[in-house]
Amino acid sequence: MKLKITAILLLILIFGNIGYSLPRAKVGNGGLVTYSPSGPTAALQYVLLQPNNITAYFWSSGVFNQNLNLQNAAGFYWPKGSTNTACFTAGLCVAGYINTETGYRMGQVMASYKGEYTPGTIVTKTNINTSPDFKMYNVKSSDNVYNNPDVQNWGKMVPYGAPFVDVNNNGVYDAGIDVPGQKNAAQTLFLAMTDAVVANHNSGEGFGGGVNDPLMYADVRWTCWAYTSPGLEDLQFVKWVVINKNDSAWTRTYFSVVVDPDLGYGYDDYIGCDTSLNMGFCYNGTDNDQYYGAHPPAFGMDYFRGPVNHLTNDTLGLTSFTFFTNNGSSPPPCESDPNGEPYPAYLNMTGVKKDSTPFLDPTITSGSKKTKFCYPGD
Repeated sequence: MKLKITAILLLILIFGNIGYSLPRAKVGNGGLVTYSPSGPTAALQYVLLQPNNITAYFWSSGVFNQNLNLQNAAGFYWPKGSTNTACFTAGLCVAGYINTETGYRMGQVMASYKGEYTPGTIVTKTNINTSPDFKMYNVKSSDNVYNNPDVQNWGKMVPYGAPFVDVNNNGVYDAGIDVPGQKNAAQTLFLAMTDAVVANHNSGEGFGGGVNDPLMYADVRWTCWAYTSPGLEDLQFVKWVVINKNDSAWTRTYFSVVVDPDLGYGYDDYIGCDTSLNMGFCYNGTDNDQYYGAHPPAFGMDYFRGPVNHLTNDTLGLTSFTFFTNNGSSPPPCESDPNGEPYPAYLNMTGVKKDSTPFLDPTITSGSKKTKFCYPGD
């Protein structure tokens, strides 16, 4: 029997890398952003998640925390209403090996700077449903069918995992009775997306990218939400459910959230990880930032729940924390940005440098200094 892998990654964004670089130039048109990787132009849709102290962009290509409407612009604003930003871009990258007619070959779908996902779902490998029903859905706790069509149409996405509050406890979604969105959340976003549209695999994606043969045939259900409750005002929650719709199992598969944090001024940041909390974080190199001023904040991502194999009930935590850089005119080649380099990007995802050499922890005083966790601890 074919192994179906479902990965559930629940991430909390704290006002908080499995990757680090400085921003790369981009061009937006100031409205609906388009790009043409190869073949038909793919129109991108974005939604702002901003019920509390954070404003963040979420895009239908799978990228978030980036403002593609502006050239070379970050898209995670804190505090909301200011021009200060704590993250430049982020997204879920998936890569693994697939048994094809010519042997095991690597497939991947990346989302770091542009994103290779398309709204839709895989019915079969030859039937990809990208109808207009598949889009970024956005509901607030104050919305109703009269002021937001996404409330009226939420039921179309429930079969794909869109959350709702089952008011009458009958186990099904009843429009007009049940409440769309995550329970008690002030705002919820939902998108069903897939990697199965070849035209959106772009070698200029930013972190690897451009692998269109073989395709992963991944269906991803993406839910994002935030609360206004005291103590939760500076948090956003992100959940991906990844389903293998391929005819073959995935092997040696890695799920990585690739992040370019840029905390205020992006040239004086440090990063680290807390392996006990499954957290990656970014903080300023000094107690004064060019944009945030004195006592700048920190930014972190905490992985509440990692990939889950439902056949074995195994749940993974943070298995590596690595980085890449384009800081300076000539970064070390083994640590440079794997832009458009699929296999080196995959190696980064496994916890080593892009040339397959290990990272070394100089604080280890005996035995091997090899590590898959860069800058751990305080």
